[in-house]
Amino acid sequence: MRTTTYSLLLSIIFLGLTNVFGANPWIHDHRNRSQTWRLPADADQRNCILRTAFEEAYQCRENDELRKALVLFRKIVGVNDTTWSSQSLWQMALIYEQKHQYMYAVNHLKKILDLYPEYEHFTEVIDRLFQIATKLKSGKRPYYFGLIPGFKDYKSAIDFYQNVIQKAPSLSLAPQALMCIAEIEEFQKRPAKAIEALDQLIDQYPYSELSPEAYLQIARIYESLVVSSEHDQGALHKALNYYEDFAFLFPEHENCPSVHQRIDLLKAALARAKIRMADFYYFFQNNWLAADLLYGKALDIHYSSEIVQEVETKRQRIRQGISAPKCPIDFLFNTHEQDRKNQLWLKSIEAKSHLDFHEIPSFQNMTHKEDSSLSSQEKTADDFLPPFLKDSENPSLQVDLTQIKLTSEF
Repeated sequence: MRTTTYSLLLSIIFLGLTNVFGANPWIHDHRNRSQTWRLPADADQRNCILRTAFEEAYQCRENDELRKALVLFRKIVGVNDTTWSSQSLWQMALIYEQKHQYMYAVNHLKKILDLYPEYEHFTEVIDRLFQIATKLKSGKRPYYFGLIPGFKDYKSAIDFYQNVIQKAPSLSLAPQALMCIAEIEEFQKRPAKAIEALDQLIDQYPYSELSPEAYLQIARIYESLVVSSEHDQGALHKALNYYEDFAFLFPEHENCPSVHQRIDLLKAALARAKIRMADFYYFFQNNWLAADLLYGKALDIHYSSEIVQEVETKRQRIRQGISAPKCPIDFLFNTHEQDRKNQLWLKSIEAKSHLDFHEIPSFQNMTHKEDSSLSSQEKTADDFLPPFLKDSENPSLQVDLTQIKLTSEF
């Protein structure tokens, strides 16, 4: 019984506060519907009465009598007059924004856009909606009942920005709203959502002044996802692609020099990741063909003097037929088959010595005098490749085995 009484008292207090401070427009709307405002049929008389009521409400707002102003403006809105109702909704939105009741302010702005699309100050309504979203983005707190600060509301900020994009996609505020959404999502540790917003900006507004920044921001986000160049090559490739797109599309941009530096660094990182993967196939898989191919891909990615020297030294060792040092585990398994394939591949290199150093030799025209028992499926060099190298020109090397730390050096 006591619990029921307390609950009833709390409900009465809550309803009283919302009624007093104007925090629940439904209460006022319900009251006003029961008190119909009868206006004359004559258009001139009707317009004169509405003008007088609007001026009275506006004066109350100027005198900081906000509650009384809201009651009068709401009364005018109920008439559904194109001129005065739309202006009253605008004034109510400003009052709610002044009281930090941002949700109510936005609701009234959206009513203007939905009910009165021909409103003469349409651009100002969109701008006000954008400014309210920006306040929430900056961390301003909405107030309950116009008095009690609430929690930061980034979700509502994103929703309000989305309203700007939906209601006015052709205005310059639309790409700005997408950029702000991306900043909020990145701040909230949701990189995929941030990239989605930035991609939308690039696709829908390619000529916006924010488009170059969108390319850079996406590249930075992908780069921030890279923990290790050896294990996160997908993100590294995407970052590199967006940096290269930026350098190609905006060659005169002030950030181009720094972007070219980032491209060079990322290419060097990718090349070294390919070298580490090639080392893995040479040392731990005893697969000379895969190692030689990956060393070549490292040169294709980044042809610097340091990379060239390292790759040529390692490829020369393979071409000389020098096997990687054996470990005790190698002697427990039969490695003769892979050794035979390596020697067969090496002989094909000698037979096809006129080919370019980076090309993969073909075994299709080879006569296998060394081993007459080879099947027709073992007559091409591609059969010695790992499956992921057969299926893709730009294979993903993100495999768990790459976590093995190499201790041997050439």
